[in-house]
Amino acid sequence: DNPQMTNKLPLSQFPLLRQFYNWNDNQKGTLHPISTHLKDIESSNNHYIAAVFPGCFPAGRNAVVNIYDNNLTSLDISNDPGLTNLDVHNNFLNQETIDRTLQTLDSYKTKNGHLDLTGNTAPSIIGIEHANNLTTRGWNIQISSKNNLQLLLVQCQNRWGNYPDYPFHRQEHGHNYIWKMDILGWCDFHFKEYIS
Repeated sequence: DNPQMTNKLPLSQFPLLRQFYNWNDNQKGTLHPISTHLKDIESSNNHYIAAVFPGCFPAGRNAVVNIYDNNLTSLDISNDPGLTNLDVHNNFLNQETIDRTLQTLDSYKTKNGHLDLTGNTAPSIIGIEHANNLTTRGWNIQISSKNNLQLLLVQCQNRWGNYPDYPFHRQEHGHNYIWKMDILGWCDFHFKEYIS
């Protein structure tokens, strides 16, 4: 935690790095560690535009990555089956990147993870399908949209319209509303509606 830092950290010099903590350190550009021994990355509140982690988290690692409140437009978590806790809320990830992130995590077939994509673009219906697959395996998935809230709500209502006993609940949370739908105790989506 040092916002006065201006030098880029030389991660290529640390091939055996296990933990990387640089939150609120005024870092920018691309975050690209090369270590395959990583278990925890805490890089929130910086100015990164890309995060590249392919191969950093082997199976069974149960790794944590918190890279929220950055300027991310690109995220690569390929070949990372050990990544089970990813928080990238409040970035600038587009729908293609959101869908690819959901698809990639779904392909690993892991259980009981956590993913926060709030404050980015909404996923497509394809991304929602991957999110649904993850929740059936115990993942906690949080998704919101700054641009397409109503479209996302309609898609989800259509997708799970056979569950009339589990409607969306609107709960006040500060100056925002949280739309929450619980289905059979395992599907937990949160949609954030920004009000002026």
